[in-house]
Amino acid sequence: RHCFEPVGNARLMARYGCVPEADGTSQEARLCANAFGSVALRVRVTSEMSKVDSEACLQQKLALLAERCGLDLRPGTAPAEQRLELPRDMYTGGRLMPLARLLTTAVTPAPGQDWKAACR
Repeated sequence: RHCFEPVGNARLMARYGCVPEADGTSQEARLCANAFGSVALRVRVTSEMSKVDSEACLQQKLALLAERCGLDLRPGTAPAEQRLELPRDMYTGGRLMPLARLLTTAVTPAPGQDWKAACR
């Protein structure tokens, strides 16, 4: 086998005498070890995904994702901007968990705060 053939990271690295994580290599180094070991996953958001929040609140959440995570899922954004990169985004510090939490968790106002203010 050659390094340009599609094989798993561990198999490819072991073939050339480098077993990932055996020498304490960093997570970042393992992610960059094989250019073919990642996939772009397009994310589509619909209002049905956030049934517990209003449409305006969902738009606020999407704006927050774009601002803080660099993941712009708002309508009209180019599809290239609406992608997660796996496995990088599923590790600690990635964008998958913030995305899942934000879209599935209802906005709860603080005591004395109305729903509109909580969404802002």
